[in-house]
Amino acid sequence: MSRALADAGIPANIVAAFHHDHLFVPADRADDALRVLLELRDQVVELGGEGVGVERGLRREA
Repeated sequence: MSRALADAGIPANIVAAFHHDHLFVPADRADDALRVLLELRDQVVELGGEGVGVERGLRREA
């Protein structure tokens, strides 16, 4: 995730905690960051990771 955001020129602070991980991005880049992460999710699904992110609410929009 950090590589995908960096490649898009989006700075991020990533915090890994015991129960949750967090990505902090500048507020004015939040929409761009979400787009990058959803594209990354789609790439994972295409590679066979169909269930990736589903339990976390990262479902594809219809």
